[in-house]
Amino acid sequence: MTWHHQRHQKLMDDLTPFVLPRWIFFGVSLLTFFLRIFMAHGWYIVCYGLAIYLLNLLVQFLSPKIEPSLMDDAAAEDPGALPLKQSDEFRPFIRRLSEFKFWQQAQYATLVSLGMTGFQAFNLPVFWPILVIYFFILFGVTMKQRILHMIKYKYVPFYLALLTYTHFLFVSPLNPPPPVLIIIITNNNITIMKIFKEHFKTLHTTINKNTKQIQ
Repeated sequence: MTWHHQRHQKLMDDLTPFVLPRWIFFGVSLLTFFLRIFMAHGWYIVCYGLAIYLLNLLVQFLSPKIEPSLMDDAAAEDPGALPLKQSDEFRPFIRRLSEFKFWQQAQYATLVSLGMTGFQAFNLPVFWPILVIYFFILFGVTMKQRILHMIKYKYVPFYLALLTYTHFLFVSPLNPPPPVLIIIITNNNITIMKIFKEHFKTLHTTINKNTKQIQ
């Protein structure tokens, strides 16, 4: 591995933990590209190519690394294989394209497209409304296929555990906080739980009793 590759790999490793700043930078780059297209009134074919490429990355990001239909066929051919269904064993969702690779390739493509707008050779004459209509049709059809695929094989490509609470340990039992809504999206199901004020009263009273006993 050359010195330049080592420096590049180290830079990528250093950027990996900074998820939000990376995507903010990508959003700024993409917005700059769109402003360039809007103000220059050209390079629509470059914009269309970038949109199709980003859509392809999004599909890979939402797709499992191993196609479930192929796994079902393999299980049918080999009954003695390890369990592959949800009822037999839990399997975490593994993406075909990781979040970092998604950002990296999308960022590179955006910067390259922005650079291409500096060359008149890429400014091909096209009727841009047709490209916009065709892209939205393609986007709708592709997302519909992805959603149907998720429903058929019962997987969710996102993990979300959201907990909202207010002054949990320092609230008076006589004036508890509003209900808490906990939404947990796991591999194959969505669980929604709601904790009401009465539960906060009981829990807070129990905490106070335990605290007094310790003191």
